[in-house]
Order: sequence, then structure tokens, then C-alpha cells
Amino acid sequence: MAAPSAEILRLNPQVQEQPEWESKIDLIRRTVAAGATNDELDLFFHQARRAGLDPLAKQIYFVKRKGKGVIQVGIDGLRLIADRTGLYAGNDDAEFLGTTDGGYPSKARVTVYKMVMGQRCPFTATARWDEYYPGDDQGFQWRKMPHAMLAKCAEALALRKAFPADMSGLYVHEEMEQADLPAPEPGARIGLDPATLLEGKALAETAQQVFAEPAPKAAETAPKAKDVPAPAHAAPDGKEAFGYVPVRWPLPKMFNDPMTDSQRKMMTGKSDERSIPEEDAATVRRLVLESYGLSDDGTKAAASLFIDWLINADEDTLDRAVAAAEAAGGGEQLELDPFVGGSE
Repeated sequence: MAAPSAEILRLNPQVQEQPEWESKIDLIRRTVAAGATNDELDLFFHQARRAGLDPLAKQIYFVKRKGKGVIQVGIDGLRLIADRTGLYAGNDDAEFLGTTDGGYPSKARVTVYKMVMGQRCPFTATARWDEYYPGDDQGFQWRKMPHAMLAKCAEALALRKAFPADMSGLYVHEEMEQADLPAPEPGARIGLDPATLLEGKALAETAQQVFAEPAPKAAETAPKAKDVPAPAHAAPDGKEAFGYVPVRWPLPKMFNDPMTDSQRKMMTGKSDERSIPEEDAATVRRLVLESYGLSDDGTKAAASLFIDWLINADEDTLDRAVAAAEAAGGGEQLELDPFVGGSE
């Protein structure tokens, strides 16, 4: 199909000029998108056209992860999309907070600015090393350039937060590298695996897993006919937090078990994803649990209920909870927070 002429484009600005790469479909099929099925290729081209990115310039590319086609973009591709909106107002350099036991940055925080009704508004996001580092076998580049890699993840998060309509479903390579890690064994406790979330696992499935019992110890793995796990309980009548009723109520045993480190990481990650201000997060959690008639005591049950709330609460519910936290003063002392630390 021939590209529209300059005269047609001038008289009909709604007509889009065909990208140059459209004439090189076969080349892209053999190189950039090698191994893609016809359906995957159609989806890849749809995303490229929608985003206005050039596969041959490596602004957007196709990869196979665990036999599944995944579409990724470069950080420059996200910046280009933001710039084309006419509302992108730059960003701050990444701020690095804390250090891991291995000497790498614990967190990177980036603020992106967008013009909203004539005002330059900040959109801040934080990426954590323990959520994105792909492991020692695949993490050579991360160990070589730890600040650059983590900063890309934080900037991508901030850009999507500022421009959700333009960047929904587009993730940079650095965010997706954990998708190559081996899948957990059946029955293993869920961890905060951003790659799994990014690949579109249903939130309901995630919520179901966070309530699952931990993997049995080796001495307890022998099957017994009577050892059929009891189903999670329905939420008791009247238990709601700012209008949200829990998907399910934790098993009784979970009220005595300490929360896991995976739960702590998930609470932190989901709080950031739902844009709960860091200074209000602990207060929001306390208010949610108090609404359920529970204390903020660091148990597995309390953590599971709060994770369920973070995953499923709608925007109005979130707004009411944050407003209540701000009215209550916020700023809970982190050193007294029972959810800091934790164990596996």
C-alpha cells in the first residue's frame, strides 16, 4: 500500500503517514521479531503503530520469554511517546536510597513532570532492587551498572503513571528480566514477582495466592488422606474498610503466624503502585485493619488482608483511606512499624 501524498496529508491532517518500517515487514519478521507466530506478529505491529515506535530503531521489540511472546520498549521509546503528547515537562535525575547487603542501591526514585491544566505536576515512582534484580545468573549488567538499570525501572514506572493512556501495557526490558527466572514450585509461597504481575496475571489469582498456606517442610510432605487443606473462610458480615469487603478471610492459623518477607515486599510494592504517599502508607494500613476489627500486629493474616485491600480497592476507596490517614496525622514512626523486617 502506497503512503498518502503530501497534498493528502495537508488537506486531511487526520490521515497518518505510513511509518517507513511498514515497508520492511519481512525484514522485521526475520530479525527483530524472529520466532513470532502470525498472531504474535500482528499484535506486535499493532502495538508499534499504536505507540508510534519503530521496531527497526529498537524503540520497540519482540522477545520470547518461557515460550511466550512479550513486547518490550526501550526507555527512549517511552520518553518519545511522552514527548509526543506535548505535555511532557521533563524529569529529575534518579535519587538512590539505601544500600543492599551486596552494596547495590536499595531503591531508585524518579519524578516525571506533566503539564496538567497549565500546571507542572510531579509523578513520582520508586523501584526496588530486590523486586527487579534478575539474579546472579542473569544479572551481569545489573551488577556492572546497578544505578543505571534500577533508574530505568523507576523512570518507566513514573512515565506510565504520568501517561497511562499512552503507555499502558508497555514495559522496558529491565523491568521484565525477572520473567526469565524459573517458575516457583507448586505450593511454594508467593513472592513479589513484578514480571508475573506485568505479564497480566489476574489480580484475583494474586489475591488467592497471598492467602495460601506456606509450602510444607520436608518432613511433612508425605501425603495423608486426612490432610486436605481447609478452604479460606468467607469474610465475616460487616467487615469492610472504607467500603471494600475482603475477597476472603484468612485461615485461623494465619492470625498466629508472623508475616513473611514476601508479604512485606508485596505491601510496599502495591502501596507504591496504588500511589499511596509513603508518609501515609503505615497509617492507611492501620486504619484498614482497624476497620476489620484487627490490630496492626505484623501477623500473616493482617498482611494478607491489607494486600487484598491494596489489590482490589477502587480509586474512591483509596482516596477515602488516604484522606483519613492525612486527617489522622499520618507519618507513623517506621521504627515502630511491625511490618518493617519480617521473616520467611
